[in-house]
Amino acid sequence: RTLNSSGQVNYEDFLLHFKVDTEFIVPSSKVYLSSWTSLRGVPWIFGWTNSPDHAGFSVYYSAPWKIFPWGAASGGGAAFVASFEKFDSITLTIGAVSNVAGYIILEYISSYAKNNRREASSMCATCWTRLNLLEDSTKNMSFVGTGTIRWKPPTNWLIATMNDGTGRSYGGGQFFGNPLVSVGGVVFAIRIRWVSTAGSTGPRLDSLTQRQWIRFSVPDGTRQVVPGWDPANDRDGDGYVDDTELASLVNPAATARMRHESRAFTIGQMWSQRSSGCRTNVWDPNIAT
Repeated sequence: RTLNSSGQVNYEDFLLHFKVDTEFIVPSSKVYLSSWTSLRGVPWIFGWTNSPDHAGFSVYYSAPWKIFPWGAASGGGAAFVASFEKFDSITLTIGAVSNVAGYIILEYISSYAKNNRREASSMCATCWTRLNLLEDSTKNMSFVGTGTIRWKPPTNWLIATMNDGTGRSYGGGQFFGNPLVSVGGVVFAIRIRWVSTAGSTGPRLDSLTQRQWIRFSVPDGTRQVVPGWDPANDRDGDGYVDDTELASLVNPAATARMRHESRAFTIGQMWSQRSSGCRTNVWDPNIAT
């Protein structure tokens, strides 16, 4: 990941990908596999904080969560969504909006600095930049129900760590009880801040998901499609098939919006709900070195 961020290698070259949309037939007894991963829209990390230096809380149970992640917004608390790869949307279910007056700001990591504490913490987030939103059907989370917030992933969105490697509850940054992030593991993160206009503490959040990488051809999930990636569809070469490009694909048989969505996942052959393995490109010269 460090080499990829420096431009020395392309991380995706280490993995195999589908060039066109590819359907898998999955036994009904295997449909549950990978159901708690980004393949099925579950963020790797969702958490919230009491202050800017708080390590953070995380959700450990199934929805509806019935939590108030912006309860400490006045003191710098915020909600966070983190993934190993870039993502372009979140879908939120708001369970209550009593005394809600304010608006949301979504931010991404745009710069980091070296931390000499340990090698794993050499990419510590130092700057968060506001996202330009394409859509917010939650209307600033102002109504009870489900809505989606979308954006075009910025080209300068950096993978970084939110923790300095100390794993402290206060003063070391965010890790949300995750052992990898607590020692400097890097992620693509979005920070969701609530800005109150009348002393409110934000709405109650019942669930949050990302856009699924794979899709079901049939409702019961026994046919699953991994989207293919064709760089010709990304006409401006920024690594993302945007709305305009998606509306008139050069290759309609390949519908992945980002290359990582087309990885050769072992659909129906994972070992748990939280597993999401994919095939390694053993022919890449960097693998041998």
